[in-house]
Amino acid sequence: MKIKIFRRMIQLTALIIAAIYKELHDCRVCHTSCPQYNKAIWLEKNKYPTVNADYCTGCGMCEHVCIASPKAIHVKPRGGAE
Repeated sequence: MKIKIFRRMIQLTALIIAAIYKELHDCRVCHTSCPQYNKAIWLEKNKYPTVNADYCTGCGMCEHVCIASPKAIHVKPRGGAE
């Protein structure tokens, strides 16, 4: 059994999964660039981004604008989850 300590997997729409790395925080690029501003992605008190599956469209803008290396958020087809 693999235990993922570096990121949490969040199930979104029927087509996508987002993985947000816990080490990268206090950055608002994905949050402010999301077309569903303050609905699909918001920042928790701990400054980690949280994704709301009810509003995420799977557009991938959050991943596109992410300045982290490697990317702190990934939008993938559900079958492509690690």
